[in-house]
Amino acid sequence: YWRAQLLPAINKETSHFRQELQAFDVIGDLERFLVDGNFSDTVHVRLVRLIQPHAMRLPGQRYVSEASYPVHLTVKSAYHEIVHPYGDRLVDSVLTAQFKLLEKDSFLQLTVARMDQNTAYKSFRAFFHEEVTTAAEIWVAERRRMISQIMHSSGSGPSAAVRRYLAEHDEGRHVLAAVIYSYLAEGLKKEDESYAEFLRMLFASRRLSPGKIEERYNKFMNVP
Repeated sequence: YWRAQLLPAINKETSHFRQELQAFDVIGDLERFLVDGNFSDTVHVRLVRLIQPHAMRLPGQRYVSEASYPVHLTVKSAYHEIVHPYGDRLVDSVLTAQFKLLEKDSFLQLTVARMDQNTAYKSFRAFFHEEVTTAAEIWVAERRRMISQIMHSSGSGPSAAVRRYLAEHDEGRHVLAAVIYSYLAEGLKKEDESYAEFLRMLFASRRLSPGKIEERYNKFMNVP
């Protein structure tokens, strides 16, 4: 069954994958956005069958992905997983005090409290890891119109597609990611400014501070 059914299908998808992947510069996209990111220049993707519904990350810049997934979904997943160690470091060491203070925000407290018991984001630390990473992933992905593709959106502007995606993805739990993205969409990040320095500026200007998150989130998500 493997040789007759699965392997031929995988080989066919792999051929298409290689061709379509030529249009993407995964590491370059991330390095241009993060500015101070330090990555290997190679991403390894192993295509398999029967992995639905999720891809899996292996150690380093290696991934297992379902062979039938569109290339842009696999690339989007790679953006997310490659950024994760960078985002985790911002929360755990670079901006620890700032994120610790943000735990006092009542809207974020309610968001984390409502997390399903089975989710990996039950703690504030894990939640912040995911939010910082998700905001960066979505920003970079939508520069290539990936979110618009996922949401089957055309002509309504990137922020509209992102708002719909955030409202529907993971049951709408990415509220801090939405706030961070809103400031990226506002053009507050300078081209030569690192993502770390951009977040530091948001904290210093009190845009990211207890009591400010819910209002900003509602303002961004409810734009007509």
